[in-house]
Amino acid sequence: MTAEEFVTKVNAIPPDRQELDRLFAQEEPDPNERAVDVDEYFIQKRPRSLTMDERFMGNPIVHLFSRYDLTKFHVGYLQFEDTIDAYDDVLVFGWDEGYALVIDRETQEVDVVDPESGTIAGHAAKDSGRFLDALYLLTEYHKRRVVAYLTGTEDPSGKEYAERIASAAGGVRYGAFYYGRVVVDE
Repeated sequence: MTAEEFVTKVNAIPPDRQELDRLFAQEEPDPNERAVDVDEYFIQKRPRSLTMDERFMGNPIVHLFSRYDLTKFHVGYLQFEDTIDAYDDVLVFGWDEGYALVIDRETQEVDVVDPESGTIAGHAAKDSGRFLDALYLLTEYHKRRVVAYLTGTEDPSGKEYAERIASAAGGVRYGAFYYGRVVVDE
Protein backbone atom coordinates (compact mmCIF):
# COMPACT_ATOMS: atom_id res chain seq x y z
CA MET A 1 0.00 0.00 0.00
CA THR A 2 1.26 3.49 -0.76
CA ALA A 3 1.21 6.39 1.70
CA GLU A 4 -1.68 8.10 -0.12
CA GLU A 5 -3.74 4.89 -0.25
CA PHE A 6 -3.13 4.34 3.45
CA VAL A 7 -4.22 7.85 4.45
CA THR A 8 -7.29 7.76 2.21
CA LYS A 9 -8.39 4.36 3.56
CA VAL A 10 -7.72 5.19 7.24
CA ASN A 11 -9.58 8.50 7.06
CA ALA A 12 -12.53 6.74 5.35
CA ILE A 13 -13.07 4.11 8.08
CA PRO A 14 -16.56 4.84 9.42
CA PRO A 15 -17.75 6.75 11.27
CA ASP A 16 -16.50 10.12 10.07
CA ARG A 17 -15.04 12.75 12.39
CA GLN A 18 -18.36 14.46 13.20
CA GLU A 19 -20.14 11.20 14.05
CA LEU A 20 -17.23 9.99 16.18
CA ASP A 21 -17.23 13.35 17.99
CA ARG A 22 -20.96 12.93 18.64
CA LEU A 23 -20.47 9.39 19.99
CA PHE A 24 -17.65 10.47 22.32
CA ALA A 25 -19.71 13.42 23.56
CA GLN A 26 -22.47 11.02 24.69
CA GLU A 27 -20.06 8.93 26.75
CA GLU A 28 -19.54 9.70 30.44
CA PRO A 29 -15.77 10.20 30.87
CA ASP A 30 -14.00 7.70 33.12
CA PRO A 31 -11.56 9.54 35.43
CA ASN A 32 -9.30 6.46 35.46
CA GLU A 33 -8.97 6.35 31.66
CA ARG A 34 -6.92 8.50 29.31
CA ALA A 35 -9.12 10.99 27.48
CA VAL A 36 -9.52 10.05 23.83
CA ASP A 37 -8.99 12.67 21.15
CA VAL A 38 -10.92 12.13 17.91
CA ASP A 39 -7.76 13.23 16.03
CA GLU A 40 -6.16 9.91 17.07
CA TYR A 41 -8.29 8.20 14.41
CA PHE A 42 -7.47 10.49 11.48
CA ILE A 43 -4.32 11.55 9.62
CA GLN A 44 -3.68 15.14 8.58
CA LYS A 45 -1.56 16.43 5.72
CA ARG A 46 1.50 18.42 6.79
CA PRO A 47 1.39 22.16 6.05
CA ARG A 48 4.57 21.58 4.04
CA SER A 49 6.41 18.40 3.16
CA LEU A 50 9.50 17.42 5.10
CA THR A 51 12.76 16.95 3.28
CA MET A 52 13.79 13.31 3.46
CA ASP A 53 16.86 11.49 2.22
CA GLU A 54 16.18 10.78 -1.47
CA ARG A 55 17.48 7.20 -1.10
CA PHE A 56 14.43 6.33 0.97
CA MET A 57 11.65 8.25 -0.80
CA GLY A 58 10.48 5.06 -2.54
CA ASN A 59 9.75 3.61 0.90
CA PRO A 60 6.02 3.99 1.71
CA ILE A 61 6.61 4.76 5.42
CA VAL A 62 9.23 7.40 4.63
CA HIS A 63 6.89 8.92 2.05
CA LEU A 64 4.03 8.88 4.60
CA PHE A 65 6.12 10.79 7.14
CA SER A 66 7.33 13.31 4.60
CA ARG A 67 3.78 14.36 3.62
CA TYR A 68 1.54 13.62 6.63
CA ASP A 69 1.50 14.47 10.32
CA LEU A 70 1.23 11.27 12.38
CA THR A 71 1.96 12.75 15.80
CA LYS A 72 -1.70 12.61 16.93
CA PHE A 73 -2.48 9.33 15.15
CA HIS A 74 -2.48 6.41 17.63
CA VAL A 75 -3.43 2.78 17.12
CA GLY A 76 -3.65 1.07 20.47
CA TYR A 77 -0.21 1.59 21.97
CA LEU A 78 1.44 2.40 18.64
CA GLN A 79 2.60 6.00 18.42
CA PHE A 80 4.51 7.75 15.71
CA GLU A 81 7.29 10.31 15.62
CA ASP A 82 7.21 13.69 13.91
CA THR A 83 10.16 12.66 11.76
CA ILE A 84 12.17 9.54 11.02
CA ASP A 85 15.48 9.10 12.82
CA ALA A 86 18.17 7.47 10.70
CA TYR A 87 20.83 5.26 12.26
CA ASP A 88 23.43 2.96 10.69
CA ASP A 89 21.21 -0.12 10.45
CA VAL A 90 17.65 1.17 10.93
CA LEU A 91 15.20 4.00 10.45
CA VAL A 92 13.15 4.65 13.62
CA PHE A 93 9.65 5.93 12.93
CA GLY A 94 7.56 5.21 16.03
CA TRP A 95 7.06 3.40 19.30
CA ASP A 96 5.15 0.45 20.68
CA GLU A 97 5.02 0.54 24.49
CA GLY A 98 8.64 1.70 24.79
CA TYR A 99 9.97 -0.40 21.93
CA ALA A 100 11.14 1.29 18.75
CA LEU A 101 9.34 0.66 15.45
CA VAL A 102 12.10 0.41 12.86
CA ILE A 103 12.74 -0.30 9.22
CA ASP A 104 15.81 -2.48 8.76
CA ARG A 105 17.90 -0.76 6.08
CA GLU A 106 19.24 -4.02 4.65
CA THR A 107 16.15 -6.26 4.63
CA GLN A 108 13.47 -3.51 4.59
CA GLU A 109 11.60 -5.55 7.23
CA VAL A 110 9.65 -3.58 9.86
CA ASP A 111 10.67 -4.73 13.33
CA VAL A 112 10.14 -3.83 16.96
CA VAL A 113 13.45 -3.24 18.74
CA ASP A 114 14.41 -2.86 22.39
CA PRO A 115 16.10 0.58 22.39
CA GLU A 116 18.30 -0.33 25.38
CA SER A 117 19.87 -3.48 23.97
CA GLY A 118 19.20 -3.09 20.25
CA THR A 119 17.74 -6.61 20.07
CA ILE A 120 14.70 -7.40 17.99
CA ALA A 121 11.65 -7.91 20.22
CA GLY A 122 9.28 -8.73 17.37
CA HIS A 123 8.61 -8.63 13.66
CA ALA A 124 5.82 -6.34 12.40
CA ALA A 125 5.90 -6.70 8.59
CA LYS A 126 7.84 -8.02 5.63
CA ASP A 127 8.29 -4.46 4.32
CA SER A 128 6.93 -0.93 4.67
CA GLY A 129 4.06 -1.36 2.21
CA ARG A 130 2.87 -4.47 4.02
CA PHE A 131 3.20 -2.66 7.36
CA LEU A 132 0.81 0.01 6.06
CA ASP A 133 -1.59 -2.74 4.89
CA ALA A 134 -1.49 -4.28 8.36
CA LEU A 135 -1.67 -0.93 10.15
CA TYR A 136 -4.79 -0.04 8.16
CA LEU A 137 -6.51 -3.26 9.30
CA LEU A 138 -5.35 -2.72 12.89
CA THR A 139 -6.71 0.84 12.78
CA GLU A 140 -10.02 -0.43 11.39
CA TYR A 141 -10.21 -3.01 14.18
CA HIS A 142 -9.52 -0.47 16.95
CA LYS A 143 -11.96 2.07 15.56
CA ARG A 144 -14.68 -0.58 15.23
CA ARG A 145 -14.06 -1.69 18.83
CA VAL A 146 -14.42 1.87 20.09
CA VAL A 147 -17.62 2.38 18.10
CA ALA A 148 -18.98 -0.97 19.35
CA TYR A 149 -18.28 0.12 22.94
CA LEU A 150 -19.86 3.55 22.46
CA THR A 151 -22.97 2.18 20.73
CA GLY A 152 -23.38 -1.03 22.74
CA THR A 153 -23.02 -3.23 19.67
CA GLU A 154 -20.97 -6.40 19.21
CA ASP A 155 -17.17 -6.14 19.05
CA PRO A 156 -15.37 -7.28 15.91
CA SER A 157 -13.66 -10.69 16.21
CA GLY A 158 -10.12 -10.15 17.46
CA LYS A 159 -8.98 -13.58 16.32
CA GLU A 160 -10.30 -13.01 12.79
CA TYR A 161 -8.69 -9.58 12.60
CA ALA A 162 -5.36 -10.84 13.97
CA GLU A 163 -5.23 -13.50 11.26
CA ARG A 164 -6.12 -11.00 8.51
CA ILE A 165 -3.60 -8.49 9.81
CA ALA A 166 -0.77 -11.06 10.04
CA SER A 167 -1.54 -12.18 6.49
CA ALA A 168 -1.44 -8.58 5.26
CA ALA A 169 1.89 -8.05 7.08
CA GLY A 170 3.48 -10.98 5.28
CA GLY A 171 2.37 -14.19 7.01
CA VAL A 172 2.64 -16.17 10.22
CA ARG A 173 6.08 -14.76 11.10
CA TYR A 174 4.28 -11.50 11.97
CA GLY A 175 1.25 -12.98 13.73
CA ALA A 176 2.57 -12.71 17.30
CA PHE A 177 2.98 -8.96 16.96
CA TYR A 178 -0.65 -8.46 15.93
CA TYR A 179 -2.20 -11.04 18.27
CA GLY A 180 -0.74 -8.89 21.03
CA ARG A 181 -2.56 -5.80 19.69
CA VAL A 182 -6.11 -7.14 19.36
CA VAL A 183 -8.45 -8.66 21.92
CA VAL A 184 -8.65 -12.39 21.30
CA ASP A 185 -11.36 -13.92 23.49
CA GLU A 186 -12.12 -16.94 21.31
